[in-house]
Amino acid sequence: MKRASILIALLLVVVAGAFALDATVTWSWSQNDPDVKYFRYQLDGEEEDKWTVVDADVLSASYDIDVSVEHILYLQQSYDGANWSASSHTVSAAVEDESLQAAAAEVPETAETTEVPVEGSEPAAEPAAEPASETGVEVSETASETKDEEVQPEAPVEGPAVQESPVAEVSAEEAPKAAPAVYPAKSRIDLGAVYGNTIPFDANAHLVGASLGYTFLFGRTGSFGFGAKIQAAAYTGLDTFKDLKNISIEAFKGTLDVMLVADYAASSWMDLYLGVGGEVAAQLSALESYTAGVAAQLGARFRLGNVFGFGLEVTDCYSLYPETSKGNAINAKAYLSFEF
Repeated sequence: MKRASILIALLLVVVAGAFALDATVTWSWSQNDPDVKYFRYQLDGEEEDKWTVVDADVLSASYDIDVSVEHILYLQQSYDGANWSASSHTVSAAVEDESLQAAAAEVPETAETTEVPVEGSEPAAEPAAEPASETGVEVSETASETKDEEVQPEAPVEGPAVQESPVAEVSAEEAPKAAPAVYPAKSRIDLGAVYGNTIPFDANAHLVGASLGYTFLFGRTGSFGFGAKIQAAAYTGLDTFKDLKNISIEAFKGTLDVMLVADYAASSWMDLYLGVGGEVAAQLSALESYTAGVAAQLGARFRLGNVFGFGLEVTDCYSLYPETSKGNAINAKAYLSFEF
């Protein structure tokens, strides 16, 4: 996983109740690694069964909590939803001044934002918003330039006395850097319908059939993975296929492809892959009279969840043996697949 620069901001939105320190607190974050597909977060703990997992386009989490006690939000990121980075986290320290409680109903909103860099750079200080009280007296806040210093509002000296509103202190700690995620090995099985023809195109050489493939991906670092594929197919002429009542095994031709595969996760819902290897073909009724050649394959698989998917692929084969069988053929395949 690339090193991500994660911004974790603690925003105190609404202070509710005249004699309470309850508040709606929103943590938000951002990342600069486009390969990250998932985030997960947890408040005040890192228990395996209590994470909330969200897609990469979800960049905030809100909780109604008591700001009179300390809270920690933990955040992790992942390429595949199975392997996770180390946690980034930030601490909202408890508000200890009991005199701040009575001001909760008088000051409508107070906001504080603290930046927490992942890679050790100093956070930039941001001025907080300047809310106005109902009496018309302005209450201003100045953000500290030190990341661990509490930000306190300044009460004006003119007009009716206005008490300070409760503001949660933020203690920011540098988060550990995420290690590159490595995918576990995976297997794919696909079953599809195939159309084939020769190159150049022959209007009388239409072939149709079915194909069964098995792909084993050794693993993946980042978005790239490598593996091997074996695929078997059976074809017959389109006119023969239409006459199902009289069809026989002599009318079918079989192929077997063995390839090395390079796989690229183009997005959270699509994989692109390229295969290169060899192909053996023969009539099913005369397997000893076979031809052999080289094959190349290009395909795209679209995910339907974590297991199922569908895809399209094109395979080109050039026959090399025997000499009399040299020629080029191509087929297109539409398939359903599942991954485990």
